[in-house]
Amino acid sequence: MNNVTLIVVVALVFGVIVGNIMLLKYSAKFKMKKDDNLKIEEKE
Repeated sequence: MNNVTLIVVVALVFGVIVGNIMLLKYSAKFKMKKDDNLKIEEKE
């Protein structure tokens, strides 16, 4: 495995991790109503 391939793989993994953290922070801003939680639990 040459250096370029290794750098690309590390960059992709780092990007996925950072993207997931940003998505979690963004989705944490939304407040769910109590009714929405009950509807989700009933569907399962």
